[in-house]
Amino acid sequence: YQRRVRGKLCLSMATTSSSAPDTHWSTWLVRQARKPLIVLVVVGAWLVAGAVINMHALQDVCDDSGSNCKSPTFAMGAYYAVQSGLCVGFGMLHEKSDAWRLWTIGHAMVGTTIIIMLLSDWVSYGIDRTKQPATAEEARSRTGLAMRHVAVWYTVFLAAGVAFQMLYNDWSFARALYFSFFGLNSGGLEAPGSTDDAEMWFMVVWMLGGIPSTLLLIGYIVKYLTASYQQLDVEHEEQHLEDQQEQINQERDKERDLEVAQKILLAQMSPRSEPALTVRACSPQSERPNL
Repeated sequence: YQRRVRGKLCLSMATTSSSAPDTHWSTWLVRQARKPLIVLVVVGAWLVAGAVINMHALQDVCDDSGSNCKSPTFAMGAYYAVQSGLCVGFGMLHEKSDAWRLWTIGHAMVGTTIIIMLLSDWVSYGIDRTKQPATAEEARSRTGLAMRHVAVWYTVFLAAGVAFQMLYNDWSFARALYFSFFGLNSGGLEAPGSTDDAEMWFMVVWMLGGIPSTLLLIGYIVKYLTASYQQLDVEHEEQHLEDQQEQINQERDKERDLEVAQKILLAQMSPRSEPALTVRACSPQSERPNL
């Protein structure tokens, strides 16, 4: 009976252990996919709402002569939504009135909040997803690894901006690099070359991916330098403690040598013990004089 009970228990445990990983991995996949889906829905709703409303808020785009004008398209509205949300000062498109400018301010505040939340979440996932590092060297190593990964993405977006402007607008390398560098740093000193839908959609993707990568890279550089300084402080403190311990050991050695020297000196200065005199007892007859 006991053997049958043990066999049933082993069989139930084996069945439970074999079915547990499926439940675990399915739960893990749902948990991992939930946050990107929420982020995608929020960013998509913000972008679509801004693109649709900006089609009515923006002025018509005209050439230098002012004779050839076109109404804002959906791509231009999406471009302006991302530009205002990321605070890039290209200055190529303009609102029709002050009321629409107030709308742009509110829409940009929402977009900036979303970007800050995403950046904080990415930094938390990139560095603090595991337990707190035990040493300053470990923290510096983790930060350096994350910084190198983000630097690769930044280089990709920087090169993509340069290549697109050189090929699509026939710009020189210096002008394209000038546009790409200050565009990714949200300075926007050089506006895009045209308002074509192709370039507008490229700018939407380029800014949504490149500017957060730039901000992440700057944050990781600051964190890496801070970790480096902390490591230097720790090393300096350890060296100071080692020096103090070495000084204490030297003082102990000096005291020990002084005690040994004092003992030797006392041993040399103490009087030596003389041999005891042997007294022979004389008999009374021997003490009498021999007459």
